[in-house]
Amino acid sequence: MSEPPPVDPYDAGQVAAVVEGTTLLMGTDGVLDLLARLPGVRVVAGEPRRRFHPAVPGAVWVGTEHLLTMTDPLVHEHRVGGVALRRATLAPGELATVVAGLVISLTRAQGSQAETAAVLTAARDVLGRL
Repeated sequence: MSEPPPVDPYDAGQVAAVVEGTTLLMGTDGVLDLLARLPGVRVVAGEPRRRFHPAVPGAVWVGTEHLLTMTDPLVHEHRVGGVALRRATLAPGELATVVAGLVISLTRAQGSQAETAAVLTAARDVLGRL
């Protein structure tokens, strides 16, 4: 049996399929872990509630302008210079499509096709074995 070709990080359908499979198997925490492995992604840990301080949810910066806040429901913000230009609450079925678009734009901006393909292909292969 031959190996399937690697995931094309510029193909929205392939990227969305990996994200969707990850969401179904491991939830948003799995998607957070997947994104954290991509080049150009920065994860900000959440902080629990403390006396006189509210809880701060975890967040994922995809590149320098896109922020996914790990709340329930998830929130996607497009930020430039610290100003939110667009804020959208994601419905459960939208996560894979939004993340796929973010991964594609990040891969194009950074020229990290090989690294991104390796991460997505490994995730797809693990999902296929479970």
